[in-house]
This record gives sequence, C-alpha cells and structure tokens, in this order.
Amino acid sequence: MSVHVGIELPNDVYRALVPQAERCDTQVPKLIALGVTNSVRGVTAAAGRHDRELRDAAIAVLNGQLWTDNRIAGALGLSPSSVGSVRERLGLPKRSTTGRRKREQAA
Repeated sequence: MSVHVGIELPNDVYRALVPQAERCDTQVPKLIALGVTNSVRGVTAAAGRHDRELRDAAIAVLNGQLWTDNRIAGALGLSPSSVGSVRERLGLPKRSTTGRRKREQAA
C-alpha cells in the first residue's frame, strides 16, 4: 500500500534533482520518494549499493552547485554529518557560507 503525498519544493531544489533523475532513468518524484523511504526504513543490504550510488551522485551534483552540507542534507533528507562523510569519501570540497571560505571558493 502506498499513499500519495504532495510536497512543494523550491525551484532550485527541483532543478538540482532533474539531472540526477535523468541519469537514473526515473522522475524526480520517484527519486524523492526513494530518499524519503530509505531515510525512514533504512537501506537494506541488497539494495544498499545502488541506493548509495544514487545518494552519492545527488550529493556530488549539489556540492558542484556550491551547496553547503546543511542545505544538501535538508534537500535529501539526510543528516549533515552523513553528507559530510560522503563528501569527504568522494574527495569533494567543503562548501561554506562564511566570508573567508566563500572568497577562497570563488578564487
């Protein structure tokens, strides 16, 4: 049994998820449903590898768009620390909203 839930996303969040959904040959609502379901149920070992790949790809895309770990975590329904762990494992730079780090990232 499933229940249809309507959610309102900011345009930039939706647009950030579109390329990921296209790469996974699915639609954004399905990608969001997968993320929410996995955050509630936890990831099973059998599906875990594929789900981790989807999550990692989504984090990489959003990090490439200069999103902070907190903003990515909010969009994907993860904790900021788990986003930071994935980001570090993938070798992605840390994004920050502080003035000094913003200037360094822009340079």
